[in-house]
Amino acid sequence: MSSARAEDNVTMNEQMMEVLSVAWKEMPFMMGNDWESMKREILAGLANMEGMDDPADDYLVKMLAKMLADYPDVLHMLNEVTHSVTGKYRPEFDVPLPEAEFEEAEPEFEEFEPMPDAAEAEPEFEPIPEAAEAELEFDDGARDFDPTPSAPTVPDDANYYLVPVYFATNRKRDRRYKLQRSFTGRRSNEVTYGLSHVSMPKTHVPGNLEGPSRWRREKADPNRHVLVMSLDVLDQGGFIASANQSLANSEQNEALVYIHGYNVSFGGALRLTAQIATDIGFKGIPITYSWPSFTKTLRYLGDEANIKHGQVFFDEFLELIVRELNVTKIHLLGHSMGNRLLTQGMATISQESLAGKLGQVIFASPDVDKGVFAQRAKKYAGKAERYTLYINESDLALELSQFLHGFARAGERDNDPLVVTPVETIDATNIDSSFLGHNFYQRNRTVLGDIMKLVFENTGPDERENMKPVIGAKRYWEMF
Repeated sequence: MSSARAEDNVTMNEQMMEVLSVAWKEMPFMMGNDWESMKREILAGLANMEGMDDPADDYLVKMLAKMLADYPDVLHMLNEVTHSVTGKYRPEFDVPLPEAEFEEAEPEFEEFEPMPDAAEAEPEFEPIPEAAEAELEFDDGARDFDPTPSAPTVPDDANYYLVPVYFATNRKRDRRYKLQRSFTGRRSNEVTYGLSHVSMPKTHVPGNLEGPSRWRREKADPNRHVLVMSLDVLDQGGFIASANQSLANSEQNEALVYIHGYNVSFGGALRLTAQIATDIGFKGIPITYSWPSFTKTLRYLGDEANIKHGQVFFDEFLELIVRELNVTKIHLLGHSMGNRLLTQGMATISQESLAGKLGQVIFASPDVDKGVFAQRAKKYAGKAERYTLYINESDLALELSQFLHGFARAGERDNDPLVVTPVETIDATNIDSSFLGHNFYQRNRTVLGDIMKLVFENTGPDERENMKPVIGAKRYWEMF
């Protein structure tokens, strides 16, 4: 096994981060007044892991088992979630419940589907299993990609179709692999452009990102899974020419640009872009800007350094597309740490260079210092049709980020939601979703429907469904 593949192996700690992100919203109700002190203890433990070079593979399991030893009902719940997510129980969490509690009020657990991509607590995405990659993605030797972008052939009896996704990235290229792993988590000092094609099963369910289970070693199948099927690297001129040709042939003369967050692979960014574009019924061209994430749960600080280094490249990309694309509108959707690029890019770019091309600018769960976001927003007026900030309270990733930085994040609600002109703040905390937390913008159909309304109709919050105003010192809206 090559070192490149070995680095992508799933670890128990990564699995447990996903489990914890799912269980996170249930724990406050189960622990009552003890929750705040326990939350700080857990966050401190996670922050300590972030600073470790090589924590033991079962470090997080043992840490949680020790911390929650006095809360058998919480450990029981955690074990049920562990089984639902990974298909296995953990003996460390297997503790007897007090008999009376078990008989009178046995905890109820919602059944969770195993997430195909280590998520966006962010655990957002995880690599396709090696068995699938060997068939679909491994390249026997270093080579250049075909400079002529062409979609792969779809068999007549196939149960999928292809979604073209354009990309720009300042990741370093790895020519030993094609498709998903063709770009690494390491930095490049230039932007690479291209076009990919992503399979979308005809059985796709909105809000899902269907993929092979890593833990079950499931074989990748485009008839059932969202997969990167082709990849062509283009020079800048070829990228613009191809995108403009696609725009000329599209039903919707618009572009949707997605900027991913922490712990996302290159292939994961392409797949998620295809899923979002599909789920909101977008008929223009989807584009992803993929900055170099290490795609490791415990490399948050490395991702943070990479995104700071890459600001100049994102600004270059943004200037290019607003200047060169023959497009009516460009919509921008940033998630989590990716909003650091988006918020600064919008503050830096001049209104004159935008030439009225920007439509919706959407900030989903931004992992951005709340004060910094407010400062940058002062420079947004007149640059886009509308700005929307989605926040929520049940977000393990942002709580950990706040713990690490010592300052509140723009995507958190807490007791003081961020409300700043000209951005409209939408609180999604009350949305009923098993995965309400860091990736609700992509998994919750109500939020996806709201994004669709924004992109297609540019309607204000008072005119959209499932929305009620919260009127006080600051005016914002709650989703229900």
